[in-house]
Amino acid sequence: MGIRYLLFDLDGTLIDTTNLILSCYRASAHRLVDCPPTDQEILKGFGRPLPDQLWRLFPTLRDRLPEVELLWHQAQDKLHDDLIRPFPDTREVLAQLRQRGYRLGIVTSKERVMAERGMSMYGILPLMDAVVTVEDTTRHKPDPEPVLKGIQALFAPVAETVYIGDSLHDMKAGRAAGVKVAAAMWGPFAKEPLREFQPDYLLERLGDLLELFPPLEAAHGGLASERSLS
Repeated sequence: MGIRYLLFDLDGTLIDTTNLILSCYRASAHRLVDCPPTDQEILKGFGRPLPDQLWRLFPTLRDRLPEVELLWHQAQDKLHDDLIRPFPDTREVLAQLRQRGYRLGIVTSKERVMAERGMSMYGILPLMDAVVTVEDTTRHKPDPEPVLKGIQALFAPVAETVYIGDSLHDMKAGRAAGVKVAAAMWGPFAKEPLREFQPDYLLERLGDLLELFPPLEAAHGGLASERSLS
């Protein structure tokens, strides 16, 4: 049975937000401590909810987390539109996949208002059949609950679903949910840990999905089949 449902992480997979996220830390929490964490320390937690990140990165500010989180969100609101970019051909690839008969969804640890704001800027939101954000689950990646929520939202059989993301959190969440996983190798994370995880697919660019997943009518007719690009 082939893949018919594609779930995507957002930041680092469809939209390049690395500069935005690092800039938000510099404009908020970094100013409150003498020795702020390095960019690499921040990157280790990409894909996790912001409160978890702030708790991990700023132990001396744990009694001020609501204030720090507010400052972070204020910085994000101010910087967001100038510092995010879609990865190459994002909308075009998603539009083609949708035309080919695939149902598409987002599973992100981001807040809904900012996730939809970023997707709307680049015409991605109208292409999605479902959007799962941090508000929609009580547990978060690498726990499988967000991916399972995405499966439920798409009415998708597990065996016909793939989750595409750029982090080990994404890979672990997808595999624990029982779906196939595809590693987006263009994200900000080190590549070797993603390779060592042995995802079902290694993607060098988003357009690789068009080679992996042909029009569903063709696939059902035996004219094409899934193949790994690893």
